[in-house]
Amino acid sequence: MEINQLIQDTEGIASAYNNLGVLYFYMSDYKKSVDNLHKSARIKEENGDKSSLLSSYINIGSIYQVSENFDNALVYYDKALELSQDLDDFYIQTSALNNKALVYQELNKNAEAIASFKQAITIARAHHFQRNLYVALGNTGLIYASENKHTEAIKTYEQALQLKKESGDKREMAKTLVNIGESLLKLNKPQQAIVRFRESLELSKSINDLYTQFEASIGLSEALKASGKYREALRYYELYSQTKDSVYDIESRQEVAELQTQYETQKKEAQIKELQQNQEIRDLRIQKQQSEITNQRLIFGSIAIILVFTILIGILIFSRYRLKQQNLRNKLENKKIEIEQRLLRSQINPHFIFNALNSIQSFIAGNNTLSGLSYLSKFARLMRLILENSRMPFVNLDAEIESLKLNLELEKMRFEGRFDFRIEIDDNIETGFIEIPPMIAQTFVENAVLHAFPDKLSGGLIELKYELKNEMLRCIIRDNGIGREASAKVKKPKGKSSLGMQLTTERLELMRQNTGQEVSIQINDLKDNKGIACGTEVILDLPMQED
Repeated sequence: MEINQLIQDTEGIASAYNNLGVLYFYMSDYKKSVDNLHKSARIKEENGDKSSLLSSYINIGSIYQVSENFDNALVYYDKALELSQDLDDFYIQTSALNNKALVYQELNKNAEAIASFKQAITIARAHHFQRNLYVALGNTGLIYASENKHTEAIKTYEQALQLKKESGDKREMAKTLVNIGESLLKLNKPQQAIVRFRESLELSKSINDLYTQFEASIGLSEALKASGKYREALRYYELYSQTKDSVYDIESRQEVAELQTQYETQKKEAQIKELQQNQEIRDLRIQKQQSEITNQRLIFGSIAIILVFTILIGILIFSRYRLKQQNLRNKLENKKIEIEQRLLRSQINPHFIFNALNSIQSFIAGNNTLSGLSYLSKFARLMRLILENSRMPFVNLDAEIESLKLNLELEKMRFEGRFDFRIEIDDNIETGFIEIPPMIAQTFVENAVLHAFPDKLSGGLIELKYELKNEMLRCIIRDNGIGREASAKVKKPKGKSSLGMQLTTERLELMRQNTGQEVSIQINDLKDNKGIACGTEVILDLPMQED
């Protein structure tokens, strides 16, 4: 933040406020979170940065919603909806409409909630946003069920179930089957309800989803009881009781983990405050030393002028040389700081944070608590690694690989299994004892995620391989996508641009100037036997040092 303010980088200041807002959100300090997000949004409004402002509106609305300030949540969801319509960002439109509908549900305004869900369904269906589509359908079904319109609820649930089957989301399928069973039971159709509850129980057991097993077991017991099968109903009620104990045990462990996290956060804040105080003391000492040095230079300069004019000329020449060298070093250092700041913004950008929050919200909206907790844990770990690694010229290879793996896992979940990935490390590489420049491979991995598979729903593959080559660490990034030529023809969304390649090139040039080491980048277009593009390969030869 201080560096951005010093160089008057308003985009960097807005990004810093945005990141502070997100961090305070995970610390459950909603007041500080929304204050920082408002500061970020005001700067973006002044800069006319509509694309980035869009995610700020969604984030502010989400925090108001979590803190139960529903009126303000609706105001910012409406702002996001209006701006996304101007930018033709249909994905954000469906997300804003879904979020508005959830707020209306909290306010018991079912008619408004259904109207908002229906708008989201229309847009999501037209643009094939499957997750947003089945979330909207599922929640619409829940509203119908709450109004005892179980026939309409079942019809809507069935549409959501079909989409979940197509996406292979077994956890969501199991939850929807429970909802269908409950509505069938309300319509006095216990035999049909038994079938649905059994399907849900089998699915939830196959993926070890205790929460859904808990709901399916009690539902199946009630349906069997309604059918007069009391012995079998008792057996599933006992299963329900056993599952309930396991669920409560998980919830207790989660509460302990949350308390531990809050304790660690408070301890870290105290450490940060102490470090800031120590830094202020060091700064004052440095200023005093610099003042004393300046005075000494003036005295020695005056003496030199009096004694020998020739010495003065020599001193002037020497001083100019030192000043020139110092200016060169300052220029390189400022360039390094600027690149590091831009690199950090490119890794923790508002779109990525918004997509992560939206995915977490989707899991929660779909009552998928375990997946939401898993996604949240990975996202928090990735944020911490990026913040740590972006400040270091070299990082441990283990940390670099972990950061890449977390990023790919989150993107794989967000793109609903559109691609898979594999990371291979040569046997003679000791990852714990090698350090390399951080986040250089990240740019090329993100390019593969975003551009290699625009027309695939599954089957995509990204491979990373590390090997030693001529005292350098070679990183090979390969995908089986459509290739660079076809990717260039695909229309990109409005308001987005990538600075990744430019930042990487500038970092490597700065590294060459500082160390004299050359870094090789080679990009190959892969083709099959018929000459048809079948992917892209990037070969990076990176400098390394032993820890």
